[in-house]
Amino acid sequence: MSKHSKPQQASDQVSLDPLPQVEDDDQEDDLEFIFGEFSPRRKSRAIALAVLYEVDVAQHPVPRCLAWERYERYLTSEVLGLAHDLIEGVVAKKEELDQQIQELAPAWPVSQLSPIDRNLLRMAIFEVTATKTPPKAAINEAVELAKLYGSESSPRFINGVLGSVMDKEHHRARQDTKT
Repeated sequence: MSKHSKPQQASDQVSLDPLPQVEDDDQEDDLEFIFGEFSPRRKSRAIALAVLYEVDVAQHPVPRCLAWERYERYLTSEVLGLAHDLIEGVVAKKEELDQQIQELAPAWPVSQLSPIDRNLLRMAIFEVTATKTPPKAAINEAVELAKLYGSESSPRFINGVLGSVMDKEHHRARQDTKT
């Protein structure tokens, strides 16, 4: 793929070719050094954040970014599968997620948010609104990743916006039970 390739489109498929599993203990130790005591879900969120960040900032295609992470980080199939599902969902709903972010944080145009904050919000809103992940878990994970990878103000900002998402979801759920 040339450096002049078109940016990843939401409609593009994220595909994973089968790659051999890595069984090297030293490589697993490298992964632990990078991610510490992360659970598989947190590792998958960190990988998804890295891929979404690269797609957002460098406009590299998702499959290329995910393949690099897979080779470089020696990901287990569980971590890779969870990251893939998260990335695929965020890419597919990017415009809808950005619209929600804009509605919930009108003082901050989405394009002016830091790429870390923007992609953490996309991921967490997707998890809260479109998956079976417990909302509190998705929010907590986003805040924890914001502490690790964002600015000093990122955790509070992420928590505030996601709190608004929860309020909106609770209101919607109450409306649904009334009808």
